[in-house]
Amino acid sequence: LLQTLVQEGFVAQHDDTSRYHLSLKLLSLASGLIANLGLDQLVRPLLEELSQETKQTVHMALWDSYIAVYTQKIDAPGSIRMYAQVGKRVPMHCTGLGKALLAYLPKERVQEIVAADGLPGHTPNTLTKSKALFEHLALVRQRGYALDEEEHEEGIRCMAAPLLDRQNNVRGAVSITTLAFRVGRDQLLSW
Repeated sequence: LLQTLVQEGFVAQHDDTSRYHLSLKLLSLASGLIANLGLDQLVRPLLEELSQETKQTVHMALWDSYIAVYTQKIDAPGSIRMYAQVGKRVPMHCTGLGKALLAYLPKERVQEIVAADGLPGHTPNTLTKSKALFEHLALVRQRGYALDEEEHEEGIRCMAAPLLDRQNNVRGAVSITTLAFRVGRDQLLSW
């Protein structure tokens, strides 16, 4: 039973021990898991403030194995809504959140992720070469934020920053997401 849960991505085994733990894939089945992690109380007010300040959609994601998982979403005020929902799993190499996470993971872990998932193109702007991705991740670390310039979805632009713990280990990422025709790159960077 445990091996089936591992194969389906609902349970993961620690590399250094024989212990198992639940994965974030459970979010796609029940967003109630978030309350148990305490994220709502700690992060949601800050995300709401950021959304109100920028008038844009704000997301938070954690990484799970080889993928980023949306754990929070605050919709922008107004009538246009973005499809992404809590629990949605997105690739790391072509999303702002994913690149903000990747940039702060150990290089060996990033190589594992690239080897496992590859670098499939989602739009003409997607980084599909390993060397280009690693150069880009160095730039993300240097400037402290990642951009998604219509790399995952055409018409969607975002800026993301990592959430680091006291030891500078990446724990998650937060993004401001907007429609590319509404907000230019310079305006996005001004926030």
